[in-house]
Amino acid sequence: MKAAAPLEERKADKGDEIVKLARQQIGKPYVWGGGNCKGATKEGQSKAGFDCSGLNEYVVCQVPDKKYDLPNHAQTQYNDYKKWGGKHIAIKDAQPGDMFYYSHNSSRSLLTIRVQQMAETMPDDCKHDVTHTNIKASKNTVINAPAPGRNIAEKDSSWYLDNNELRICPYAIRFWD
Repeated sequence: MKAAAPLEERKADKGDEIVKLARQQIGKPYVWGGGNCKGATKEGQSKAGFDCSGLNEYVVCQVPDKKYDLPNHAQTQYNDYKKWGGKHIAIKDAQPGDMFYYSHNSSRSLLTIRVQQMAETMPDDCKHDVTHTNIKASKNTVINAPAPGRNIAEKDSSWYLDNNELRICPYAIRFWD
């Protein structure tokens, strides 16, 4: 009889499974409101796809022993994460399979954002303005359902630093632990 894998290994397997499922969606179109526990949806478009929160919803729903049906709304995922078995993870401790969340940056310069991120002093003021989410895929990449007219892709984790309109929220959310 084969012994069960250690708990930490089983947890890592769930994060890896989320990444595997998300990578299988690479190349599918961004569809506003698209995606649910069953997969990509059309939402009035010609091709089925996902928006950012719909991709999260799909991959989390597929995790063994963790059948949570996340809402297809990034703000609600971030604020109400405990309802779906999630927990806050410091950005520096995020692992593959964790979800990053982003808010609009209307009042800070890019330099200020970078300094705050490096110092890890940013307050959790993402409670009302989360507009995007993606999935940590590796140490330096995320799987991103970016915007209408673009496809799901794996990008460098720092992609948002080139976009002065977004800033990363101070916590990742882990729904698979």
